[in-house]
Amino acid sequence: MNRKKLNFVITGGAGFIGSHLANALLKKNHKVLAIDNQRFGNWKNIEKNKNLKIITKDINDIKDFRKYFNKNTVLVHLAAEKHNNSLKYPDKIFKTNCIATNRLFENACAKKVKKIIFSSSLYAYGQISKPVMTEKHSCNPKTVYGITKYSGELLLKKTALENNISYAILRFFFVYGSKQYSGTGYPSVIVKNFKKLKLKKNPLIINDGTQVLDYIHVNDVVDAIIKTSHTKKNLTLNVSSGNSTSIKSLTKKMIEISKIKTKFLYVGRDWTKGTFRVGSNKLIKKELNWSPKISLAKGLNEVWDWIKNT
Repeated sequence: MNRKKLNFVITGGAGFIGSHLANALLKKNHKVLAIDNQRFGNWKNIEKNKNLKIITKDINDIKDFRKYFNKNTVLVHLAAEKHNNSLKYPDKIFKTNCIATNRLFENACAKKVKKIIFSSSLYAYGQISKPVMTEKHSCNPKTVYGITKYSGELLLKKTALENNISYAILRFFFVYGSKQYSGTGYPSVIVKNFKKLKLKKNPLIINDGTQVLDYIHVNDVVDAIIKTSHTKKNLTLNVSSGNSTSIKSLTKKMIEISKIKTKFLYVGRDWTKGTFRVGSNKLIKKELNWSPKISLAKGLNEVWDWIKNT
């Protein structure tokens, strides 16, 4: 796939990852059509640009997506009902993450788009302990959210292969960065505790803080998506830092960055106690010549600056 200017259609375009992606693409002079229901996203997150078109609709309410696509389109499907929402509204998550998603893929393939990129998740693996997750590991999702994300992967593979359409499945790990709010999906311990530090309150740690996660900055995720759009290969890749970070060490770094003299407090218990969720990024490095550029320290400093000024 050559590097000519493309037409990008982004579902969830005003959300956390979607808005960062849209801004990056517009700076490269690509055309962007962003679809978002504005439940959690905000069009203000995207800079005004002549190459931007916005559609304020829920993907469940769009019965035919074909008018949005052509042979020069790269579809980036980010819109989804998140893990937290699945606990209360399982019917809604299946409707969005499976039924509407399948209709979107079928319509895109019918118009012979250039590529479909699907945002999957570490939850597709269903793994919560060592070893580090690799793309060779079998998927055995344990949550409704994970089941729907893995179903989305299978639906995309089936439809794309039947229609000879290039596709990529990107399994995101714990994405963080500026303009992220806990309401957009997984409760972000980074945002929640930086907000507490801003108010000079004690950061809180659930369980004993030994839970280990893999944090990847949103700018690195955007870079991975853009690099993926320029390859014809059909790929399934982790988008991860490959680094293990415990909640305890993360919170200590946040306190250091804030320069606020305080201590964290342990509160409550939940299912994440003792979990280890880290992804290998060896395959994406090999396939896309991609590697994360933003260290956790640099990324946390950026988020702290954003929190302080909001």
